Amino acid sequence: MILSHRELHARAFTLLRGLSRRVDGGFPPAWSSGACASAPPRLSWWASGARGLSNAQPDAAHPLPDDDVADTLRVARLVESLRNRGHLVAQLDPLRRVQRGPWLEELNGSSLPGSTDLLPLLEAYPQHGTPDEKARFLADALGLQGPTDASRKFYLDGYMRTLDGGERAWWTLPQVFEYLGSAYCGTATAEIGHLHTVEQQNWLSARMENRAARSPNERRETLKSLLKACLFEKFLGANFPASKRFSLEGCDAFVPGLEALLTRCRELGVTRVEMGMAHRGRLNVLHNVLQKPMGMICSEMNGDFSEFHVGDVKYHMGEEATLLVRRSPEARYFSGRMIQHADERAGGAERTLTLSLAPNPSHLEAVSPVILGMVRAQQTRMKEHVGRQAMMGLLVHGDAAFSGLGSVMETLNLSDVPGFSTGGTVHIVINNQVGFTTVPSVARSALHCTDIAKTTGAAILHANADDPDGVAFCCEVAAEFRSQFSTDVVVDITGYRRHGHNELEDPRPTMPNTYDAVSQHTGVTKSYGDRLLADGVVTEEEIEQWRAEIMATFEEGLRLAKEGAFEQGAGEYVQQTWQGDALASILDDDTFNDTEPTGLPVPTLQWVGRSLTTPPPRMHLHPDTEKLLQKRRRMIEGDKQRIDWGMAEALAFGTLALHRGVLPPGVAGDDQYFEPSLGLNKGHYKVRLTGQDVERGTFNHRHAVLHDIRTGEQRMPLNMIAPGKQETIEVHNSPLSENGPLGFEYGFSLGMKKRGLTIWEAQFGDFANNAQVVIDQFISSGEEKWGTESGLVVLLPHGLDGQGPDHSSARIERYLQMVADDPDHLPGNSPSERAQIRATFESLAAESGTDGVLQKDDIARLLDRLGLVGQAEEMDSVDHVWRELGLTDHLDLDAWMAIMTTFLRRQHERRANMFVVNCTTPAQYFHVLRRQVNRSYLKPLIVAAPKFLLHHTPCTSDIQDFAPGTFFHRVIDDGSGIADNTRHRAYNPTTGESYLYENERIRRVILCTGQVYYSLSRLRQRMKVKDIALVRLEQIAPFPHDRVTRVIARYPNAELAWVQEEPKNMGAWMYVKDRLRASIDALCSNKRDVHYVGRPPSASPATASMGIHLKETREVLEAAFQTNLRPDND
Repeated sequence: MILSHRELHARAFTLLRGLSRRVDGGFPPAWSSGACASAPPRLSWWASGARGLSNAQPDAAHPLPDDDVADTLRVARLVESLRNRGHLVAQLDPLRRVQRGPWLEELNGSSLPGSTDLLPLLEAYPQHGTPDEKARFLADALGLQGPTDASRKFYLDGYMRTLDGGERAWWTLPQVFEYLGSAYCGTATAEIGHLHTVEQQNWLSARMENRAARSPNERRETLKSLLKACLFEKFLGANFPASKRFSLEGCDAFVPGLEALLTRCRELGVTRVEMGMAHRGRLNVLHNVLQKPMGMICSEMNGDFSEFHVGDVKYHMGEEATLLVRRSPEARYFSGRMIQHADERAGGAERTLTLSLAPNPSHLEAVSPVILGMVRAQQTRMKEHVGRQAMMGLLVHGDAAFSGLGSVMETLNLSDVPGFSTGGTVHIVINNQVGFTTVPSVARSALHCTDIAKTTGAAILHANADDPDGVAFCCEVAAEFRSQFSTDVVVDITGYRRHGHNELEDPRPTMPNTYDAVSQHTGVTKSYGDRLLADGVVTEEEIEQWRAEIMATFEEGLRLAKEGAFEQGAGEYVQQTWQGDALASILDDDTFNDTEPTGLPVPTLQWVGRSLTTPPPRMHLHPDTEKLLQKRRRMIEGDKQRIDWGMAEALAFGTLALHRGVLPPGVAGDDQYFEPSLGLNKGHYKVRLTGQDVERGTFNHRHAVLHDIRTGEQRMPLNMIAPGKQETIEVHNSPLSENGPLGFEYGFSLGMKKRGLTIWEAQFGDFANNAQVVIDQFISSGEEKWGTESGLVVLLPHGLDGQGPDHSSARIERYLQMVADDPDHLPGNSPSERAQIRATFESLAAESGTDGVLQKDDIARLLDRLGLVGQAEEMDSVDHVWRELGLTDHLDLDAWMAIMTTFLRRQHERRANMFVVNCTTPAQYFHVLRRQVNRSYLKPLIVAAPKFLLHHTPCTSDIQDFAPGTFFHRVIDDGSGIADNTRHRAYNPTTGESYLYENERIRRVILCTGQVYYSLSRLRQRMKVKDIALVRLEQIAPFPHDRVTRVIARYPNAELAWVQEEPKNMGAWMYVKDRLRASIDALCSNKRDVHYVGRPPSASPATASMGIHLKETREVLEAAFQTNLRPDND
């Protein structure tokens, strides 16, 4: 078929429009050799999602010759190559160890096998040649077939329109190359090809290709920020040469970049930023951005901030500040002034932004998922669509950690998961191109440290740290991209490390070439200042004035630190710790016992239960699911009314979410004021449960989310109890990981504070050790190190059921080992506690100037500091303290010791770092969940959750076990009324005979925890044993010394045995044995030892053989009931 000239043009442009989505960015063989290509270029037919060519056709004034089609294709491929692969040849290394691309190793520099087509072109391009010389060079390199002079233009229309925002359709070769080279091959660049949507690609390419020059005022502010960052490091280095500070030098531009990011975020509607950051540059940010006083930092550098508080190292501490962001017609910039009082208002040109830098451990990237959880919680507390825009997460990484640690991938993976998304997180990588002593070529398999972010489609920008304007531009683009698309963005600030990993080590033995370059390299503050001087933006006098002002503030801070202005005194310590609570308890002890009863009226429970077991209208459920709902309905309405584990959990969730005034149908409104209240809770709480397979439950026991088997629709009855009159309950399956989701939920619990119940459930408790860092560094020790209070509940399915070593043990011994209580002394009697009390009193007395005593005026000042009384009431309150303690004159050490030790004995659980429970009844589980939010303080709760007990008929509770007056029992004695769900102490209804002998005739008391109780109980019934009592330790830690000894005292003639199913070196035995003995020695008149009965020590938690498992279990149970306990078991 013969085509007309016009038809040929139309088909050529149709081809170009199609190919624009499929070009691979490569060039023909002639690209590297310089020869002209005689054959059409080879194309790979892959869908990149790049922008298509415009539909506009050439007009009569600009006809497209037939021989231009192949050349235009080559130019289009040049465009795609520069856009998609320009970042591989960008000028990112400030030290210029390589001219282009990422530096990878000390010996050979960079290795860029995928960019050899661009490197020769960029290196040989005659930048200062004539237009004709440039055009001929590019035409030869591309292998164009047509004319090669500068007057030749190519019709690219909308394909290139984004370059300058104009409407040009015709471009010369040098124009194309220089525009795109400037956008993607300079000191600031972006990666575009991996983005998930054409819209994102179009937006980011347009933003990169339309970069406006920064105003003089903005550049002046950037120089000021650089001066602060640079001088801060030099000042600390000069005054504290023997102290680690993890200097930012080499990536100083991070500080103005961060300020540019925060400023743009505030303009886009962000009002609060939760920030996580590792140690590199952290002190710099704390002072220059968060406005932490220089004197306080100097005090911490000296190590004399506090002689009382355990705390953490200076570069782990967090800070929060509300800051001002200023705007002006000429520029927008970060004010850096901190709002000190709530009545300070931002004017029309100023807006406030709250920035919170979370504390974190030295375990790099461990804080990343924690930050996301904190952001999600803040958003949840607001209306979600508002919160997504107003609350943002910001994570600052190091290059080696970002590419090396799995926590990063887990965090990135959460970015768009429905139950975990936060509307996009901004990631900034402080890329000093080394990890301690390890160079990039052996630290990662990728060219860029940020390549891992491509897996989730995050936008990635790179900037040379010696180009502060480029860094600020990339940070602003990151804020805009996150706001536009609600997705993650990564900014890679590529710099270097001027010193070693810390300032006390010499990096030259392992990186001699690099540190030769560093020693000769001018710092960015000097080079940027010189550029501004050359451009006439600043004067030498202004720079010197700024330098003098900055140094003056540093010197003043150092002077105050030397004078002790920032040292924590004893009075401040008392105010911030339990000793202040102890003093306050004398005035108002009710405040510290303000725990709402967890039992609820049966009508309320039945109403909630009916709502939970009523299928949503028009839903087609699986038959098994229908049977489950029917079974649960019978639990609350049938004759026996016995609640199983899954139903007890659902009742706990549902009742916590309901608003206080919500009443069951048929209950009079004024009934809610009776005690215990029908109004449910003092507050109402959001409930969140996540983990692998939690919607159904690993063991098929929960079914919180119902599925329509015809449509796939999902509904959650928990949110349909009283619509509009209850808080939202979230139940989300998590990705198949532990570290990221558990860290997220810990952060969520911090963000919710006392407004919600946050729960993470492991698929099996065995797998929680994948998140050991979160458990060690945050859950168990966060409060002591940083003062962070979390009420997170961790459910760990635990129990030896013959399923092998990886599906048997939650390793509860590890959690118990982390509980911070003294195994050898009762609360208030340990030497460490008494030494702490003594030291505090002596310091208070020294501060008051008295001779080892405290006068009434001293106590009055303390009470005022604690905020307990006003000035007019101070002396009346002090007189009350004096009367309570029977004092006549002053308060001495003995009286102070009495106050503190009494408080410790009564309130020792308030001082626990976490709780560990192993509940044996559904009612106990119900009460412990409600207790978690119904008391006045927050503590993490570790629950050794059941597996086979979830469907074990004896493991049920009467509905009366949930009724008013019931509560969580730390210890359940045999037959102890309503708490004992098996009722073995009850009388035989047929014969009237007691199941057990009277207490004096009991020869053995078996103490145990968890599911082994049911095995012991079943064997005791079968053997008809009447002289052995079974006592369940429901709360293992903090150890209930008083309750345990009270139960033991009831059996004066019984020997004691601890029975467990775990090996001897595991389970609770190693924790309870010393505490049991200490309790008996201190509180029981009849001193007895405790014998161990259980499996012998083992490296593996359990056998994989069902036969061996049953044999071992039988031997343990028989040993527990044998006539004489073998002493060799102890």
